[in-house]
Amino acid sequence: MLVPNAQAEIDIPPRARKQPKQTRSKILVQSIKEATLIVVDRYGTDDVQASTICEVAGIAMGSLYQYFVNVESIFASLYEDHIKATLAQALEQDYSTKLLAELHTTLRGLDERLGVSYYRQFYSKGLNNLFGVPLHTVTH
Repeated sequence: MLVPNAQAEIDIPPRARKQPKQTRSKILVQSIKEATLIVVDRYGTDDVQASTICEVAGIAMGSLYQYFVNVESIFASLYEDHIKATLAQALEQDYSTKLLAELHTTLRGLDERLGVSYYRQFYSKGLNNLFGVPLHTVTH
C-alpha cells in the first residue's frame, strides 16, 4: 500500500519561471518587482494587472512573462528576496535574533501591503522549522 506524500497536498506559492543570469536580465526582473510594489501602493491590491506592471516598468508584456508565470509569482518572489537577504545577514551575524524578528515583521508587512497571506500560508512553517522556534517568539 502506498502512503500519499503529505507534502504533495500542501499548496505552494507560484514560482518564477526562471532566474535571471545576466546583469541586464537581473535589472529587468528587479524593475518588474519594483513596479509591482508601485502599482500596489498606487492602485491597491484588488486588481493588480500584469499590463499595469509592465506599463509602470516600461517593458513589454513578454518580458514579464519570460520570468514570471503571473502576478502572484512576482509577489512570491518579493517574499523570497526578503527571506534570502535576511538569512544571508543572519548567517553572517551568527543567527542574529534581531534580524529574525525583523524578517517576521517584514513578511507580515508584505502580507498586508500585497493583500495576501503568503507568509502565514507558505513561508512561516518552513522558517519556523529552519530555526527551530516560531519567528514571532523571537525578541530583539
